[in-house]
Amino acid sequence: MTHCGATKTRLVHEQAISIHEHLYPFTVAIFDQEQGEWGSGTLIQIGQQVFIATAGHVTCEYPNGRLQIIPETPKPAQSGLLAVKRSIRVRSDLIDVGALELPAIALEYLGKKAIEIDRLKDASSGDSDFALVVGYPGKLACKSPLIVRCAASMCRCIPAGEWEALMPLAEDTAAANKEVDVFLGYDDENVGSIRTHEPTGFPPADGFSGGGVWAFGDVPGLWSPQRSKLFGIQTRWDGIRKARRYLRATQIIYWLALVAEHYPKLRRELVARFPRLNAVRKDIV
Repeated sequence: MTHCGATKTRLVHEQAISIHEHLYPFTVAIFDQEQGEWGSGTLIQIGQQVFIATAGHVTCEYPNGRLQIIPETPKPAQSGLLAVKRSIRVRSDLIDVGALELPAIALEYLGKKAIEIDRLKDASSGDSDFALVVGYPGKLACKSPLIVRCAASMCRCIPAGEWEALMPLAEDTAAANKEVDVFLGYDDENVGSIRTHEPTGFPPADGFSGGGVWAFGDVPGLWSPQRSKLFGIQTRWDGIRKARRYLRATQIIYWLALVAEHYPKLRRELVARFPRLNAVRKDIV
């Protein structure tokens, strides 16, 4: 990396620290008690309904009794688990998104906040130089008591033109699609990680699945927590070849299409805010 490139990365990394502190309250950890695996998600409120936006493979058809959504402050055992009202998902080689609808008490129970749809951005990895992936890597988890620390990894966005050279080096067999995918570099050169109560360094990405991919803002060169917008959901990680690791995500518009398909009363508002939504709905049905 050139001196200029290293300086730019350092500046972005410094900005990412404050952005992480702002985005952490919107991010939740999900523990699959049956599989013993961690996942992540972002709390989104649409009207009066609260959802977790995550990857399809993090959810399941019958989540209650299986998926544990971890509150900010551990609850006594007698308080029980947070029940999920509804679980929907699409999981294929092309699209991997899921939504968990939560009850009205969810935010209070979790000690978290939800973003609204004005914090969502219909974009691809080619629209930004860097992005921040926020989630809960399993490497930072403790099972007794069941807690995990949030992490944020600042990644270089990989333009679509670089995908063809990148993917043959990995074991990712799903065809790339610039209308669907987001690719992010996840190696020593392209990543800086900010962990809560942890030294600087970047963790293995297991558990990041479902985590939010955030753009730093709409104004080039001007980054602030309030301007950061969610534009993707992390779905895959290639960590086999250390020389060229990457994260792969699905653009948030496909999560919105999933919600619009299953919640007709929300569809008009979502289509009005995101014009491309009608065009991508065919891939959800």
